[in-house]
Amino acid sequence: MRGNGEEGSLLFYTNSGSGITERMRINQAGVVQFNAYTTNGILKTTGANGTIAVSALTIADIPAGVVTANNGLTVNTGNNVQLGGTLNTGTTIVQGTNTLAFTSSAVNGFSVDGSTFSVDASNNRVGIGNGAPDATLTIGDGSNTNAYLHINRSDNPHIHLYEGGVSRARIQGDVANGHSQFQIVKANGSSPMFVVNQDDGNVGIGTTDPTEKLEVDGHALFNTIRSVETTQTQYTNVTTKRYHVSTKYQGGSRSSINLDMSIIEELCADEDGCRIRFLMKRWDSDVKTAAASREGLFFYDSVSGRYRLDSSNDDRTEGIDGDNNETHIYSYWGCRFSDFSHINNNAQNDGQKGLTLLTWTENGTNPNKTCELVFED
Repeated sequence: MRGNGEEGSLLFYTNSGSGITERMRINQAGVVQFNAYTTNGILKTTGANGTIAVSALTIADIPAGVVTANNGLTVNTGNNVQLGGTLNTGTTIVQGTNTLAFTSSAVNGFSVDGSTFSVDASNNRVGIGNGAPDATLTIGDGSNTNAYLHINRSDNPHIHLYEGGVSRARIQGDVANGHSQFQIVKANGSSPMFVVNQDDGNVGIGTTDPTEKLEVDGHALFNTIRSVETTQTQYTNVTTKRYHVSTKYQGGSRSSINLDMSIIEELCADEDGCRIRFLMKRWDSDVKTAAASREGLFFYDSVSGRYRLDSSNDDRTEGIDGDNNETHIYSYWGCRFSDFSHINNNAQNDGQKGLTLLTWTENGTNPNKTCELVFED
């Protein structure tokens, strides 16, 4: 049959009672078309060796809601493809050199299971275990006790820190001298600057083999040192407790440091008091033996605040801590052990209990000069 300028085509029609309607045609090229020119057309095929293969089928040819699939592929209004539903088979997308891109402006613009993995496209953040990350990378939301970052590689697992594209430092785990260590390493990845042994807890600065709780290979400068030590003499079974405090000259703004009164009361508030040593070190050089000292017995009443110092040079100082009378208990070489404090060069009123140590500048030319106190009981 032919018609409407379709010479050489074979057309098939049906009459549904309301008029003749074309249902199928075979055109001049041998292409079989079903309902090719109707609003309900859904299929274009070509025949090859007795088979029928889909050819030239586009979304525009498929009306909304006609095609659905069990794994969630549907065609909806506006000729758009919508993904949703249950994926019932393993699916692999082979990208090759092509980019698979998602665009979004939502806080949780792309997610796996809500918060297992979340991309905040509005603020350029990623959340693991968090559906609303508050940093560039947020792990956990506070409710998950297993929220941690696990880095596992065969050699030198590390985090490399950059600033403006410039390498600054590396934090890594490694084995050195038989110890599993936490290390802070130079930017070029060599010579650990700071290490902590996992087994014995020793800390090394400038060394990868610390043999003490803290070992420093090089000079160390401490503005303030506070330590409490307990030693036991092997033969007499006598326990000695030691409290060491040190403060360095702080420049033009002279401020004292407060002593730990709970330790002072523990060591010095009993019947026999405590032994005290008052020292000035390094006043003209960094030689450790450059030291001047005084020592004596110190008694402190934690209830009344009354104290007494009997010094080895026959000096005696008595007073009451917190009685509004400012007293230097020891005052030598620009060092002050007092019952009141200094803040920015100004003496404060002795209106409350508390003992202090201050480095002044009256003696010595070395900026590393320190004033120190040692209490022993």
